[in-house]
Amino acid sequence: MNKTAYPTISFKCGLCGKVKTERSFQFRYRKKHSKSGLMFCGAECYHQYAKNNKYSYNRKDKIVVNCGTCGKEIRLTPSRYRQRLKRSKVLFCSKSCSLKYYHKMGWMPSPKGRRLPPLSKERIELLRKSHLGVPSPCRGQVRLWLRKPLSEKYGTLRKQIMERSEYKEWRRKVFERDNYTCQICKDKNGNGHTVKFEAHHIKPFVTYIKLRFDVDNGVTLCRDCHNLTKKKKQ
Repeated sequence: MNKTAYPTISFKCGLCGKVKTERSFQFRYRKKHSKSGLMFCGAECYHQYAKNNKYSYNRKDKIVVNCGTCGKEIRLTPSRYRQRLKRSKVLFCSKSCSLKYYHKMGWMPSPKGRRLPPLSKERIELLRKSHLGVPSPCRGQVRLWLRKPLSEKYGTLRKQIMERSEYKEWRRKVFERDNYTCQICKDKNGNGHTVKFEAHHIKPFVTYIKLRFDVDNGVTLCRDCHNLTKKKKQ
């Protein structure tokens, strides 16, 4: 026998007496869950034995209920029976029987999953007018954020200007002119050393509006040197 092969067990069929071999783990599993304690060679012998001995070969015994409309018998497992009782107290054999019952009682179930007929123009106009002046159901921080003015939403005016492509182009030109080198400490990138550069306005950004995007009014500084210039102003 091959070392990788599973060990097998031989047994006799409980109905026809035929000898069959099966893997040991499959045999143990089937023997454990066998209702009669016998083993069978196939499904046909198993079902035939169950029919002859008049016992259900399902693990769960089914519950017999009558349909609420036509009176037909319905066989349900206990779990399925409990699920359907939660939905309605009356059980039905088919959807058509349930609809007949609902029509008879004078009400219809919720149209979940069904397409409703399209609304007329008059109906749409009435619905639109009924919602005029009604506050939106959207609540929370998102709605409050939308109501804020531009200055509060996007920060100060300076930050808005710095987001423009015109300002980004000016900053790039200043960096290229100074060869990406700090003009105070002469620090620059290279040899595994990275420096964060910032474009500094020589003449103040707030007072000299016309010189905001003038390349001659800009100078490249590293972040540390730029912070020192801010402290001197204070």
